[in-house]
Amino acid sequence: MAGGSYVFIMIKIKGMLNFLVIAIMLFMIALTAVFIYFSSQLKNKITFQFVQKTELVTELITRSVFDIISTGHDERKNAMIAAYGNVLGIEDIVIYKPDGEEVFGAASSAPRRIEKDEEEALKKAVAAMNNTGFFNWDSMTYSQYVLLRSEGACASCHKHENELLGVLKIR
Repeated sequence: MAGGSYVFIMIKIKGMLNFLVIAIMLFMIALTAVFIYFSSQLKNKITFQFVQKTELVTELITRSVFDIISTGHDERKNAMIAAYGNVLGIEDIVIYKPDGEEVFGAASSAPRRIEKDEEEALKKAVAAMNNTGFFNWDSMTYSQYVLLRSEGACASCHKHENELLGVLKIR
């Protein structure tokens, strides 16, 4: 009989160990789920704040660009626009024609085409005739596209009021 009670105790201990392992696994899964939830919430909050700041800087730079180029276009004025690239967090300031060809860029002296992964955002902004943004998760950058239309002082060079002249991209 002593051997039978030993087996019974071993079975009882194994059952309790299995229960303990399952309980620990469930606790770890719950802890991981809570961590993932709060991480995603924090990521979304940080991304939202980043986008808001970029849009504010974009609005300020857009107004400055209109002030700078309202009396014409030249290299000195292009250099003034490029100087805004020194603002903390600004990687690139580019003005594209509506077809995606660069008119002015602060990052390089040779004209370039818009990057393939951002071409869709440019096309969407032009088609919708509205400003738009593009968040690149790979490089963790946000690009804002602002439509530049002829208005006010632009009418001295560009004859049609509210004509789409180009797209300002700030990354």
